[in-house]
Amino acid sequence: MKYVKEEVARVLEPFSEGVDVKRTIKEVAKEEYGDLCSTLPFILARKRGRKPQEVAGEVADRLKGVSFKFIEEVNALSGYLNFKIDYYALADVVLREALEKGDEYGRVDIGSGKRVMVEHTSANPNKPLHIGTLRNACLGDSLARILRFAGYEVVVANYIDDTGAQMSDNLVAHFVLGHPME
Repeated sequence: MKYVKEEVARVLEPFSEGVDVKRTIKEVAKEEYGDLCSTLPFILARKRGRKPQEVAGEVADRLKGVSFKFIEEVNALSGYLNFKIDYYALADVVLREALEKGDEYGRVDIGSGKRVMVEHTSANPNKPLHIGTLRNACLGDSLARILRFAGYEVVVANYIDDTGAQMSDNLVAHFVLGHPME
């Protein structure tokens, strides 16, 4: 989506009148409108004392002759500029980049110099394991790996319950209640 947003920002820049166009680009509320929209016409309409739909229509008309790499269609609707993504072109670029970068594809460094702790699973040794235990282990491990990939120093903690006191309670219960140790 980064590539598409950059392209939309680039083509809207000539119309910006000093507005930070990147801040006007949003995902649309309803799929039938497109994939992304820009609220730039609302800001420009306020500045010019005009209706947002008029401004959106003018900008959309001027963009009709523009050759896009990742945009299939631009239209004006209810004052918004709506953009439909050319997913074939986007997939081509993303897949090529993923193949080129291999295991490093998607790596970011937003966590550089930051330490986080992820505690997960912590199964109770005196109760049966269940699907939730497995789910927590998978989620916790996945989160730790994602954070490491984002550059964080990750400390993983899996606190095993203190079995000392619980084991002695269990042993006493078995002997007092007469249950076999198996």
